[in-house]
Amino acid sequence: MRDWKQAERRIAAILGGRRIPVSGRGRGDNPDIEHPALSVEVKARASFPAWSICRMRRSVIFRPLRPSTLEASAGL
Repeated sequence: MRDWKQAERRIAAILGGRRIPVSGRGRGDNPDIEHPALSVEVKARASFPAWSICRMRRSVIFRPLRPSTLEASAGL
């Protein structure tokens, strides 16, 4: 089995979705994984690019606080 197929199956299991085989997608913008709330495309790579890791770290560091957290800290 190809690594990308295995990656799609693993991600589908984690998200509670179902992998759609390439032959079943037809043409168009169909995702790799069928899910009721998400449109999922899986990309399997041998290594992760450094720029992408930096962006993920920034998004975690600078993510907005939930409104309930802001209200609690403001004493509302």
